[in-house]
Amino acid sequence: MSNNVKILSYTEIAGEVIVLLGSALKITGWFWLPYMFAFGVLVFSVGRLGVQNQMEDSSLTLRRLFKQRVIGVFFLVLSSVLMFLTPGFYLSSMFYVHTSSWLLPFVIFVVIELCTAFRISDELKKS
Repeated sequence: MSNNVKILSYTEIAGEVIVLLGSALKITGWFWLPYMFAFGVLVFSVGRLGVQNQMEDSSLTLRRLFKQRVIGVFFLVLSSVLMFLTPGFYLSSMFYVHTSSWLLPFVIFVVIELCTAFRISDELKKS
């Protein structure tokens, strides 16, 4: 593992910790928590996408799983954006922003993350 991949992996882990703290402490209602969550999402996204760009010579299954992780990062960024919107904001005639609207994309991210984490580790053991 090269030095760049190690740094990006540590960046990804640090971002995950900040995202978890920001999402867990959201119930306290502190005004700075969406900023903490967004910073964690930014750090996590840089680490995640950077590590994926360093992976070469991957099988078709691994490339597909990495693409699913990119979709998960998109949902995490969407969750961060929804955390900043005030309740009662209408994005369109069909979508009303509630105080917990950010949770749906966050849960989708978590499900994608769980599914791909176990599959990727199995695929890396095979190769």
